[in-house]
Amino acid sequence: MDLSGPTSLTYTTPPLQQPVNTVGPVGFDLYAASSQPFTDLVAVIADVWPDGTAYPVTTGWLRTLYPDVDPAQSMTDPAGEIVDPYNEFGSFDPALPGTTREYHIEILPIGNHFAAGHRIRLYILGTPGDMQGSPPGVDTVSLGGMTLSHLIFPTVGTSLSAALGQ
Repeated sequence: MDLSGPTSLTYTTPPLQQPVNTVGPVGFDLYAASSQPFTDLVAVIADVWPDGTAYPVTTGWLRTLYPDVDPAQSMTDPAGEIVDPYNEFGSFDPALPGTTREYHIEILPIGNHFAAGHRIRLYILGTPGDMQGSPPGVDTVSLGGMTLSHLIFPTVGTSLSAALGQ
């Protein structure tokens, strides 16, 4: 993760005051725009140890040509939020450059014990170097207002907000 950090957008929790166990699908809704008709959105969730070393525990990826989701085949949580999207890959839907759209990024189910003192980090990256890339462009992520990007994080026992002392 040392190489990804400088080229990614990252969000890191403060150190956890209590351990957190996570099991299940992670929902990730991201509002993004690009200067190109399509790009790749890659999400990595990492366990950051007290020494600062980040260990990836799950990942997700979506090429923005496929923003559509079949709600009938997607898994939702009790609040109705999509936590395991069933993306439709039958046809391309390139974005108008600069247009913000919602993307439901499928992140593989997580199963991890985050110890007290550890932090949880979300990396948002572009196309991995070992894949055929999307055209170079500038991507923008929307964080608030009507286009609130958010992560739905499954916990067992202690909630994430309790472990953060909130």
